[in-house]
Formats: sequence, structure tokens, C-alpha cells
Amino acid sequence: MALQPVRFGFSIVGVQKAATSTLYDLLIQHPEIVSAPKKERHFFDDNRRDWSSEDYSSYRVRPRAEGEHLACDATPSYLFWPRALPRMRDYDPAMPLVACFRDPIERAFSHWNMDYVRRRGMKQFGEAVRMGRRADLPPWEDWKFPALRRRSTVVRGLYGLQLEKAFEVFGREQWLLLEFRETVKDLAGTCNRIVDHLGLPAYEPRSLDAPRNQSSTSVDADPLVASDVEVLVEELADDLPRFVGLSGIDVSGWPLQQIVDGRLTPADMAERLNAKAGITRS
Repeated sequence: MALQPVRFGFSIVGVQKAATSTLYDLLIQHPEIVSAPKKERHFFDDNRRDWSSEDYSSYRVRPRAEGEHLACDATPSYLFWPRALPRMRDYDPAMPLVACFRDPIERAFSHWNMDYVRRRGMKQFGEAVRMGRRADLPPWEDWKFPALRRRSTVVRGLYGLQLEKAFEVFGREQWLLLEFRETVKDLAGTCNRIVDHLGLPAYEPRSLDAPRNQSSTSVDADPLVASDVEVLVEELADDLPRFVGLSGIDVSGWPLQQIVDGRLTPADMAERLNAKAGITRS
């Protein structure tokens, strides 16, 4: 007899380009977590649904083995997309949530790198970040159109704003907040922090040969310059103390904080990112 579909019972809601794919691949190795056909369901950030009468009948997944009773939706845009978390609260106000945070400059560059390699006609990095200035976008609460996602490279890094609104929807005790570098340094330990947060027994995830969805290291693009990084600093630096206060995460090793403190220059950061992506065009 086929096993009955089970509900999605927890979610990795952010942030994009911060090991969410790797964590998902390791978590579904737990004997009580269902391996869903898709990591990202994009259910709660779908504005085409009639949210006044949504019945959630499609928001289930069939287990592959006895004992699997909890499914994970790992859609990292949920933390960012304005109406996603309130919709999730309507579905399950007790939902356990996980978010992993990465330095906003590195995150923005990795986001751009992925889109630039995958999509023809993607803007150069300098143009992409300038298109994403907050002053040129609608108020966050008014975002409605999918096209705006492509202009979100910068504002996705406003972690303080996002967490402030997130904690208004779900209580702090429902959240497990992770830091990207610490996560990738100890993936097995991080996975067991997550399953403990879910009330599941510890397990031994198998090691992956390499992290999932790594950025390209041979990008044919215009090199970054100091002013490109300066745009990100101008847009994101004032949000960082709010994020630290809400999350308690140590960001002293993040390049954004190092630039704010004068320990790193925008020019040096630009060269660091060029080297990481293999951008050598003069």
C-alpha cells in the first residue's frame, strides 16, 4: 500500500546563496524527514494563488519509506518576499523555521554570479547593484511583480529589516538562525542543530563531495571596481547593527563589517571577488 502524503512541517526560509541547497540535501538523509521532489516549493511567495481561500491540498509530499513523517520546504526567498511569512503563519502558526545568513556583499555577488551565468542578457555587476538601490524600488511591502525579483540583488541583504518583520509574524523561539561560514565549516553539526530544533533525534549525515550550487569560478564579465562595492556598503551598512541586535550573530568577520570598520577597503574587496570568480577581463 502506498504511503499517505504528509504535510510540510518546517521550512528553511533564507537566505539565497547561503548553503540552503547543501543543508537540504543533508537533512533529507534523516530517517524521519521526507525527500521531496523539489527543494524549493515557492508556495508562499506565489502571488497567483487565491490566498483568501487557499486549501493547501497541494502542499504535501508522499514519503518514500516508513518512518518519514516531516517534509521540508527550503525556499530561501520566503524570508525576503513580503507576504510569504504571513501566509505561512496562516498555514501553521507553530511552524519551526531556519535561516542561514551570509555577508551581504558576498551574498549579492554570488547571487549575481549565478544569474549572470544562467541567464542571457544579465547586467554586469556594477549595473545590477545600481538598479537595485532602495530609492529606485517600490516600498518593500508593495512588491507584487515577479520582475522585481531580478532587481533584488541588493535589498535581499537587508537582513535586519527582514528579521524585524519576521519576528512580528513568528515568535523568536520558533527560529534557528545560522551563520554561513560556521555552517559550511561544520555541516554535520549544523544539521544536528536543525534536527534538535525540530525535536528529532540526532543522526549522521553523509558528507557531500562538494557544496551544492557553488558560484562559477570562470566568469566572462567586466571586473568589479571599488565603486561597485561602495554602492553595496551605502545601501546595506546602516541595516547591519539592526540585524546583529535581532540575531545575536557575530558579523565581525564579514567583509561589510570590515569595510565599515576600516579594516578592508572597497577596492580590495572588489579584487577579492574578481579573483574568486576568475574575472580577468581588462
